[in-house]
Amino acid sequence: MDALKSARATGKRIVLFATIFLAVIPPVVAVARGMPVLPYAGASVALVFLAILAMRGDGATSRAILSAALIGVVMLITASLAGHAWQVDSHMLYFAAMAGLITLVDVRALVLGAALVAAQHVTLSILMPSMIYPAADLVQNIMRAGIHGVILIAETTALIFSVWLRQTQMKQAQEDQDRVQGALERAETAMSRAEAVQDSQFTVVAALRAALDRLASRDLGARIEVAFPEDYEQLRVDYNGAMTELSQTVGDVAARASRLGGRAQEITRSFDDLSQRTEAQASTLQQTSSALDELTSSVQATASGAQEVEEFVGQAKAQARTSSDIVKSAVAAMTDIENGSSQISQIISVIDDIAFQTNLLALNAGVEAARAGAAGAGFAVVASEVRTLAQRSSEAAREIKELISGSSKQVENGATLVSQAGDALTAIAQRVDQISDLIAAITRGTVEQAEGLSAINTGVMSLDQVTQQNASMVEQSAAAARFLSGQASDLQTLMQRFELGADALDETPANALATMPASKVAAPVPAAATPLPRASGDDRMWQQF
Repeated sequence: MDALKSARATGKRIVLFATIFLAVIPPVVAVARGMPVLPYAGASVALVFLAILAMRGDGATSRAILSAALIGVVMLITASLAGHAWQVDSHMLYFAAMAGLITLVDVRALVLGAALVAAQHVTLSILMPSMIYPAADLVQNIMRAGIHGVILIAETTALIFSVWLRQTQMKQAQEDQDRVQGALERAETAMSRAEAVQDSQFTVVAALRAALDRLASRDLGARIEVAFPEDYEQLRVDYNGAMTELSQTVGDVAARASRLGGRAQEITRSFDDLSQRTEAQASTLQQTSSALDELTSSVQATASGAQEVEEFVGQAKAQARTSSDIVKSAVAAMTDIENGSSQISQIISVIDDIAFQTNLLALNAGVEAARAGAAGAGFAVVASEVRTLAQRSSEAAREIKELISGSSKQVENGATLVSQAGDALTAIAQRVDQISDLIAAITRGTVEQAEGLSAINTGVMSLDQVTQQNASMVEQSAAAARFLSGQASDLQTLMQRFELGADALDETPANALATMPASKVAAPVPAAATPLPRASGDDRMWQQF
């Protein structure tokens, strides 16, 4: 109920109590003055009953009835005092009643009461003056009625203004109250919503805190199963979706880390094996290079010696040819001596000359034999024998006559020996030619072998350098593979610290390796791996790797 209704309800009760209180006066006055009581008592009861019936209503009619009942009771009091000195004083009750009607806060009820008072004064002043004024003078009563009317109008106007002002104030107060009430209701609604939101937020925060606590303990299977309020349900859906994606991602990373660790270990083992084989190959190449270097030096020395031997053989060949010519000449001379043994006496002088020349030839032959070395040993013997023979011929020239018979036979024997020596020298010259050709061929082959071995030695040294570089590269690659294997192992250890949810169990490292297709599993590197390409630096090595 608003303020105006409350004030009007209170005013109706006040007017009712006033009506009931004043309704007792007319019968009492009638009894006191010895007047008929029944009319006054009946009228008073009727007005009170009418006022009580009006209390059941809640509109302008009920307030008008109450206003009429109150004014009617005042009229009964004035009528009961007819002819009494207090009858004029009883008119104060009209103004008091009008003042009481202000509690109804209804201008129409106030105007109705004023109209009833005015009508009653005018009517009774003309028709029944004794019922309203003690004096019966009409003019005086009308004048009194006019004065009362002016006062009534002034009072009514004042009361109407008061009622209007009160209504305005109450309306304003009601509006203020309505606004305050609306604000209070809105505040209560907002408070209720805030409490609901706070409860929702508390529920959401508690669920998120529990989920985040599990997440902080590396449990990626944490999900929010309790439904959130409608405003926060999308947050729960997004969180569960994010955790599902995160657990699947971490599971995928763990699986890849496991596979990467396995392949890194295989690469490490392969690089270790390759490093050992490369080091063994480098050592073998180094030994081969040293052996080839020594062999090249030896072959070059052999080629140099073969060239010197070829020069010596050429000289021996020339000397053998010269000796062969000399022997042929000696054979011819011995033949002449043998043919001219019958004329020995005529050529004694010639024998001296021959002895002298033979001595010179023997000397030259000795010199040439000494130059020929081992090949000229036979020449030296022959030269010595020829020189001895020359000396003997010179000594025997004086005894030629005594020995002429024996000299023929000796000359024959000497011719035979010289002939045999010539044949031997010819054979030796032929052999020397063959030896010279063979030695020349050997020399050319040795020189070619020396050149080939020198080229092979250069290639082997280059291959040794490349192998050393490859060994260094393989060692660096093995170190990088070991580092990669260590990092993969560390990553796998880190991934194992997380607890994946049921939606990511198929992506765990063990299951991933178990369910992985055989074609995608890293196969071990075979022992005879393809050698690494050459590289001049770390950048090229990593690019090629």
